[in-house]
Parts: sequence; C-alpha cells; structure tokens
Amino acid sequence: MASVPQRDDSNSYFGNSHPFWCGILDRFYDHFITVDMSKRWRDHVIYSKSSGAELRQSITQRFSSSTIFLSVILSAEIGMLTSPANLSAEVRDALATSSYTLAYWTGIVVSFATLVAIAAITANYSAYAVFAAISNENLHIIAKSSIGFYAAQLPSYLIVLVLYTFLSTITLFWVLAMPRLVTAVMTTCSGLFLVYIISAYSALGTLVMSSGSMRRQTIIGSNVEDEMTPHQLSDELLYQKRKNMRRRLSIVDQYRTPSDRSAVRKSNTQSTREEGAPSESGSEIRRRNK
Repeated sequence: MASVPQRDDSNSYFGNSHPFWCGILDRFYDHFITVDMSKRWRDHVIYSKSSGAELRQSITQRFSSSTIFLSVILSAEIGMLTSPANLSAEVRDALATSSYTLAYWTGIVVSFATLVAIAAITANYSAYAVFAAISNENLHIIAKSSIGFYAAQLPSYLIVLVLYTFLSTITLFWVLAMPRLVTAVMTTCSGLFLVYIISAYSALGTLVMSSGSMRRQTIIGSNVEDEMTPHQLSDELLYQKRKNMRRRLSIVDQYRTPSDRSAVRKSNTQSTREEGAPSESGSEIRRRNK
C-alpha cells in the first residue's frame, strides 16, 4: 500500500467512545468468549504459518501456558472444598448430609468445576505431547485434518468451561458469605468488567484475523505507518477488515501471495478447459495412432 489517506482523529472510530467495542466484533458471543478460543482463530493460525516450526510454536505455546493457568485454578477450587474456613466446612457438611441447601449445590458446582479443570489440564498436557512430536514437514497435514484440528481445539473448549464454572463457584460463595444486595452489586460489576476485557481482546483478535495481520507481508507500508497516529493506525486495521470482508476472501486465499492466487486461477482455468473439451472416441484414437 503506497499511501493511506490521512483521517481526522475527531472522526476516528477509536477516537470516540464505543462501549464494549461495538461495531468491530462479528458475533455476539465474542463478548463472552475471546476469539482466540474459536475455531476461526485456529484456522487463521494454521494457514498463516507456512513453516512447521512456527506453527508448532504457536500451538504448543498455548498448551503450555494454559496448563499452568489451569493448575492455579484447580488448586483454588480444591482449596474451596478442603479449607478449614467456616464457609468451606458448611459446604462439606451440606454435601455429607445431602441437605439440598444452597451450600449443598455450591459444593456440587465446585466438585464439577474441579473435575472439568482436571480434564482441561489432561487435554492440554496430552495435546502438547502429541503436537510436539510431529515433524515440521507433517504438522500442517495433521493440524488441517479433522481429528488433528479437533484435538488442537478441544483444550480451548475446556478452558472456556473451566473459566465459567470457576466464576460460578466464586459467585455462589459470595451468595453464602455476603448480603444479597452486596452480592448482586459484586456480581454485576464483575460481569461487566469481564465482558469488557473479553470484548477488548476479541476486538483486537478480530482485527488481527480480518486484516490479515498474521501473514508475513506488512498490511501498511512502513513509510506510511510512521506518519499515522495511533487512532489512524487502528482505523486502518478496521478499514482492512471491512475491505477483506467485502472481497469475501476465504481464509486460505487471505494468506496466499498474489503469485499463488494467479497460479491457482490458471490451474482452475486449465482444469475447466480440460473438463469441457470433447473426449475422443476409441475409433478416433486408433485412427490418429495409425
């Protein structure tokens, strides 16, 4: 891109107040689940990394960091049940007597959350071991296959489940420990804060995917980049996103170079011509061979 029209910051999308980044996110649930957990993000990662080593680093790095994060959550959930605090003792007593009170259901949710956390740690640890063992030459083949893609995506699904079950246990303990009004205020503020954080990173992830920022080629010329303000750079990313959406490029085409796209078009044209050409009959072939 040779030049980018200078935009007034007063008219900038990012220069104005847009709560929860409305207008950037493509799906409503992106406000509750970050896009880096989605299948779409995994597709972009796989097709944008031409090197097997780069792809392995992107995949396994997530598994290793998630395992540590999940271990912290698991220890917190186990502590909720085994702590000598009066609140934890009340939950344990309710579980032992099956009293079906709020403390009992809190214990059930904590127990379920603990099992989910263990499952998520197992999935992340196993996925790391499997994908780390695949050679660079074959990693793309495995990652693009249905079973390989599912194995890489399953830990993300479990992480989302772990996060929301963990939040549910915290909310239930708030209900047990604090007055209802305080609990309602705390839950509302925490929910809004969480949605804001998820929306911000989902908006950034959406711009990264839709603008093609994962590819090696720069999306904005370096000479133009130095002349733009931070708001103008963000607006340019949003412009690139909308332009690519209008072009309806597939994820595969988005990371192909112009020469690759030209070669694919020529190959498709040649295949179409060959399919449309009339086939020779057996007598014509024998006559030509004579």
